[in-house]
Amino acid sequence: MPEPDEPSTATLDTTWQAPRGFPWPPIVMIAALVLLSAVVLGYRLTRPAPTGPRVMTDRAFIDQANQRCRAALPPLRPQDTSRAASVAPDQIADQAMRAADGLAVLSRELRSVPVALEQKPFVEGWLDGWATFIDAGRRYAQALRSGDVDAANKVAKSGDPAQRRADAFARGNDLDPCLLQSAIRKPRGP
Repeated sequence: MPEPDEPSTATLDTTWQAPRGFPWPPIVMIAALVLLSAVVLGYRLTRPAPTGPRVMTDRAFIDQANQRCRAALPPLRPQDTSRAASVAPDQIADQAMRAADGLAVLSRELRSVPVALEQKPFVEGWLDGWATFIDAGRRYAQALRSGDVDAANKVAKSGDPAQRRADAFARGNDLDPCLLQSAIRKPRGP
């Protein structure tokens, strides 16, 4: 009989096996959920912006609208400032009012561009969305001037659905230069 301190001459099994009762199914399900979540999140972060239905075929209107938007929109976009730069709410309000006024002028110009009669309702609906966005921009500037940044942020968000719909229409109908996107800056808060 071997001494207790001496190793046994029997072969040692070196393969690893999970202990009895190891919860394989829950771990596999959790891993699958994590993987699925990563795939869904990746899709949501990389998916293209929504596009409205293609209804515009009047190339003359599209070309003229794009030309006017290319000329008018860039000066209306807010200046890019870093977080370190201090921009007073009154300055942001002034920029928002300039953008809203400029968008209103551009909207009137776009409404005056000749368009095929059957496509006019689409253009009117698109520019009605602009009007809602412009109104939100003006109310946003007023709220900023009152000093209530939280109220200003709520007003700014009220214009977001109209902006998204208008931009979806623009993307779907070759009017990309006419995207509203972020024509009005949002404050960073106190």
